[in-house]
Amino acid sequence: RTGERVALPERVRIPLEFGLGVITCPMMIRAAVMSSAPPSGACLVAAVTSSQTNLAFWRPGMECWLSAPAVGRFVRNAEDITYHDGWFCAVESDDDLVCYKPEIAPAEDGAPSLTIRHHAYNLHVHGHRTAPREIVSRYLLPSASGADLLMVKRFIAPTRGGTCRFQVFRLQEGLPASWRLYKMSGQVLFVGRACSKAFYTGHTGGPGYIYFLDDVYTGGPHSVAQQNEYPCVDAGG
Repeated sequence: RTGERVALPERVRIPLEFGLGVITCPMMIRAAVMSSAPPSGACLVAAVTSSQTNLAFWRPGMECWLSAPAVGRFVRNAEDITYHDGWFCAVESDDDLVCYKPEIAPAEDGAPSLTIRHHAYNLHVHGHRTAPREIVSRYLLPSASGADLLMVKRFIAPTRGGTCRFQVFRLQEGLPASWRLYKMSGQVLFVGRACSKAFYTGHTGGPGYIYFLDDVYTGGPHSVAQQNEYPCVDAGG
């Protein structure tokens, strides 16, 4: 770790419909993940944003972020994003998954430009109902082996305070693709926005553990408020 800081742009380019040009808008980053650490030439950054667009991409040398391409007729609402198997994967508030692959290509003037391929999965989780007044948060991360893409659903009951339960799923590819319940035995998951990681505990077949990095516990004599900072670079490929 070098402690290097990378200045990120504050504006995003958004292409208009029907090829009518582009606009640039201010944006605020809610969470971001890197494909590799800078100053690698392969470094790409994807961010969940609060702006005219919900997702944006950037590579060193670009003056502005580039908004994610339109996927279908509906406005996308990404809750979390991770980098897995060469793709930036974003989970949405309805459990759908959209995967993006930014690619560097020469532009007409010879300068490199960024194009973004994408693939959308309609992955509603059936048979798992949310209780009245429960709040659901979704997180993405690769499994400890890197072979599986996992989604953690965290259920919060405001009346009881804090997390009341959680579920872990893995992406089952195929026709159709789906989220399948995942048994995380022998793994420990550290879960937070764009910085989730899974590790082996060293005890094959042992229990699994999960820690929510953004959880807050109040009111008790040993209460802990999680205020640590977790750099986006820690969430690399």
